[in-house]
Amino acid sequence: MQVDLLRCRVCGTEHPAIAHGICSDCFGPLEPVYDWDTIARTVSRTSIASGPRSLWRYAKALPLAVRDPITMGEGCTPLVERRIAGARALMKLEWFAPTGSFKDRGASVMLSVLRQQGIEHVLEDSSG
Repeated sequence: MQVDLLRCRVCGTEHPAIAHGICSDCFGPLEPVYDWDTIARTVSRTSIASGPRSLWRYAKALPLAVRDPITMGEGCTPLVERRIAGARALMKLEWFAPTGSFKDRGASVMLSVLRQQGIEHVLEDSSG
């Protein structure tokens, strides 16, 4: 799904969907503005379940189109329910990801988009 508009989460200012992540008015973070009616017509539990066993099963709901994703099967980590101090808590077990990190999802999207743009070499740093 193509996104044409970004909206500031702090002040609500709208920006064109180009490669920047902060609001020009207040420096708040920008997030994509989705057409939820279109998503509801094209994405369903069935279409997601029939997709690949990775985050790319949600491709129709992502704010970009990737023709040939790079993937190691990231995503689809278990979601478990536990009680903590009597309250219901849902937790993702991210250590089930291919490298044991939630960062696999972002790396898959980033590398897929870069390859699609013709980038052949990437140097990535790590925080750990």
